[in-house]
Amino acid sequence: RFSISPLVGWKKNAYVSYAFGLAYSYSFGRRSIYPLIAYNKSFDNQWGLESILPAEIKLRYSTLNLKNYFYLKTELAGSNYSVRLSDQQSLVYLNKSEVRFLLTWEREVHDWLWFSIEGGMRTNINFDLANTPDINADVIVENQLNNALVLSFSIFAVPPRKLLKEL
Repeated sequence: RFSISPLVGWKKNAYVSYAFGLAYSYSFGRRSIYPLIAYNKSFDNQWGLESILPAEIKLRYSTLNLKNYFYLKTELAGSNYSVRLSDQQSLVYLNKSEVRFLLTWEREVHDWLWFSIEGGMRTNINFDLANTPDINADVIVENQLNNALVLSFSIFAVPPRKLLKEL
């Protein structure tokens, strides 16, 4: 499975940018195409708002040295899995979608290496088995999951500052 979200955007000034596009994804638990609107606004050198609606919105705070970022965010996450039951030849599809409310800390380890710690709560939207992966599929088994805590650790690479200054 894959997702793609092409956007066309404009940078109005040093503090505001926006974009419009389409998403082909499984964010709602089933394969779907929907419109996207991205809007980013920096209020000053430390505070900002970053959004890709309807998938994600986050409030950003950065330290003055730009080596620590804190995010308070809400995101829509989903996926879709094909499952072959052992006693049947046909496939069924597990459709999963949830809303996550998260607090994230990102820290620079080196010029191009960062880590993050993210924690919060996830709320289930659906966790169902269906006969096709499409948005209008017939649900075979419907589940209700309780809210759950989320915790993740990440290490990721970014372009070095020297390279960004040359661009």
